[in-house]
Amino acid sequence: MGHPAGSIELVTAPATEPVTVAEAKSHARIETSADDALLSTYITGARQLVEQITGRALITQTWKLTLDNWPGTRVDDWWDGVLDLPISYGESALVEIRKAPFIAISSVATLDESDVSTAWASSNYYVDKRHGFGRLIKKQGATWPVIVGRDFGAIQINFTAGYGADPMQVPIALRQAIRDIVAHWYENREAVGESMGEPPLKTRALLNQYTVVR
Repeated sequence: MGHPAGSIELVTAPATEPVTVAEAKSHARIETSADDALLSTYITGARQLVEQITGRALITQTWKLTLDNWPGTRVDDWWDGVLDLPISYGESALVEIRKAPFIAISSVATLDESDVSTAWASSNYYVDKRHGFGRLIKKQGATWPVIVGRDFGAIQINFTAGYGADPMQVPIALRQAIRDIVAHWYENREAVGESMGEPPLKTRALLNQYTVVR
């Protein structure tokens, strides 16, 4: 099975956070407003940590998947291990996007060496979901766009992922994990070292239940 090389990066961050400052303050029993700006920073950091640990997107956000070539189009691209990327390839007719929960693909395009982009029409493929992940599936009779003169980063797939735009759509357990992490960081804000970046053990155990299998 061929595995084209690729990378993924965040394009548009979520417009809001799953937890408000007021919710974080209530959970941590903080009565002063003097640290509201700090708590807001902690909430964003806690959300990012939860997403990093679980491999999920919480509030709707846009991502870009960049590939060097299409699956099955190069016979010299074989891999015998595990790719540390939120993508995988089944048969050569599909690309699975392993960022959960997947929402939709917004665009597919190829780039030449001058970074000129050519869109690949959505009439050539369809999209479905499996186990929370997305699958771009080439229709029967369609062919992958030919890539000319570019060996790396020739394909860009933009997609959205997340539970929705409303924070209440995010699972309660994940919102609770964010509140727990924020409270932990606030209580230990004078601490020095990498331990500040780790969630409490009970919270980590909860997040393990939501971690997607790469």
